[in-house]
Amino acid sequence: MTCRILSEPICCACSLAGQGYPAKQECGIPLPFRRAYGAVPSLVSCLRRLWDGPAKSYSLVKIMESGILYRNLLDKLDFKTSDMPYGDSSDDIGIASCNFTQHFSKSDSGAITCFISDIDERQIIKDAIQEYAYLNVNLKPNVRSSITIQGEFIKFTIRRYLLTPVSQEDRSRLFQLEGRYGVHPLDKLIGIANLPFKITVNAMLKVCEKAQEARSFLAASNNLRDDCDIKLDACTVSDVTSHVGNIVFQHDMEKAEHIHKLSLDGTLPFPAEKYSGVLYLQADGAMVHTREKTNDDSDSGWREHKLGMVFDSGHMLNMIRKNRHVKERIQHKILKKEYSSNIGSATEFGKLFFENAYRNGYGTFQNTVVLSDGADWISNMVLVFFPDAEHILDYHHVSEKILDLGKLYFKKDQVACGKWCARICDEILESGYDRIRQEIVKLERPLKTIKVSGFLDKNFNIIDYKSYLKSGYCIDSGALEGSNMNIVRNRLKISGMRWNLASAQALAILRCKKESHRWHSDVVNPVRKKYELPCI
Repeated sequence: MTCRILSEPICCACSLAGQGYPAKQECGIPLPFRRAYGAVPSLVSCLRRLWDGPAKSYSLVKIMESGILYRNLLDKLDFKTSDMPYGDSSDDIGIASCNFTQHFSKSDSGAITCFISDIDERQIIKDAIQEYAYLNVNLKPNVRSSITIQGEFIKFTIRRYLLTPVSQEDRSRLFQLEGRYGVHPLDKLIGIANLPFKITVNAMLKVCEKAQEARSFLAASNNLRDDCDIKLDACTVSDVTSHVGNIVFQHDMEKAEHIHKLSLDGTLPFPAEKYSGVLYLQADGAMVHTREKTNDDSDSGWREHKLGMVFDSGHMLNMIRKNRHVKERIQHKILKKEYSSNIGSATEFGKLFFENAYRNGYGTFQNTVVLSDGADWISNMVLVFFPDAEHILDYHHVSEKILDLGKLYFKKDQVACGKWCARICDEILESGYDRIRQEIVKLERPLKTIKVSGFLDKNFNIIDYKSYLKSGYCIDSGALEGSNMNIVRNRLKISGMRWNLASAQALAILRCKKESHRWHSDVVNPVRKKYELPCI
């Protein structure tokens, strides 16, 4: 009896007698694999299900990343045979939840290489030539070349044949069909044909996780080498991060476009009864230096990165704080928040922000509050996407404007400046802007360099802090300012950095997903789905 995939005969597993298998019962595992991995009963059972059961479509890379190809599994993990968790379908086959792949050793890469080298390519090549002949592409065997695949825990090298077109017409037709001039049939069989950068999907995700948390791609490359034994240069780390980040961004845009279309059609579902509480939406921008320039000579390449944050009052802790200049105030600590990121138009960001808000309960809370610094693009976005929300000008920006005016007027008299600023801020909070407007205008006249009154006049309708505080609303966006520092400035605005727009967007959205605690659902699963791996 021979394996339908390998040319090697199937083992009769006589040596398994006394280990849970009757004498001379066929185990169903190809001999090369049995030689490499021994006769561990539960592992043999699991592998038999992979080759002959419902998971027979699993490629070797999928099996490897699920933690199945593991030598001396029971000994190293101290698991009993009866304790081995097995799934009943191809989606949960194996024992990935136990993270067995962390125990891979270097000898396993040799075993995998030996296992693949025992595959008979003759029938595979014959089937591939016949398959492409139906597409009017004639192929012929050519050279045999090597390829090294980097996994999350191991690296293995294989040699396989290349099929090349017979004529120039076949060459052109193959390029039109698949965008390449040659075919490796073995790559398709073991699931590495479409892997970019010659690394597996799990390895790409590990690279991105290290890249988004490091200060540079070079630092990420060093961390990968030291922590994960993955040796990639900084350029490859950058390319992998951009590739994965763009997949995540496109996935987010597809969801945002879908939700926006439902909203325009009036078919977006909302509950009949709204929950008590407040949904907070905060948006701000930070400039990022890019290599993208227009024909305008004044264009220095700076582009605005728009960042949005969504949280609700149910995930806030209220704390009472005091300081020298301002009376006792309630400050807030946010326990759960999610971010949206975009380096593009305000409309595109609005769609992403709206999807984020809807996912977190927009339309289900009794009140929605938008906090901003008064930028025009945010005000327009609120009118288009959140017309029922209460728009509030960030109190922190107002107090900063007043402090700047006080410093210019009082100059070196810090005591007088502090007292005046504290009194003006108290008046704005307790009595409103009308009572102190004339006093601010009077101080501005001799200076002629700052226009606090113009800024407050422009945003007059969104600075009624007395009523906001009475309603229990948060009136400052300090949390978003800190997030902007953490997500954007500490990674994308380091001295000397300039970015391609796609690379900057990819890295920014990966950092947002990590800070939002949505790495698994919004990064891992979309990328695995793109490469036809089961979501986990």
